Amino acid sequence: MAYAFYCARYRDISYQEFLDLPLTEFNMKLASIPESEPLYIVMKSRAIKTGTIKDKQERKYWETLKRENRIPYAFYHRNDTTAVNLGGII
Repeated sequence: MAYAFYCARYRDISYQEFLDLPLTEFNMKLASIPESEPLYIVMKSRAIKTGTIKDKQERKYWETLKRENRIPYAFYHRNDTTAVNLGGII
């Protein structure tokens, strides 16, 4: 998803060139994502702490997005104790 965002917003590059981007350049571009982009909502839904949200409807909305946008367990290494302890839901 980040690769598709980068190509659509900045320029078309090969996937290998995308992987070879310097981390600082990638982080700067990632930090400048506008709130209107779908990638921003996905990132926010993964990072938000739903326990701190007072409004029940808003909390339910973010919990649903968090479930839908979680990183599948298949992407974690079998020896990753964090993923195992969390049941593969991050």
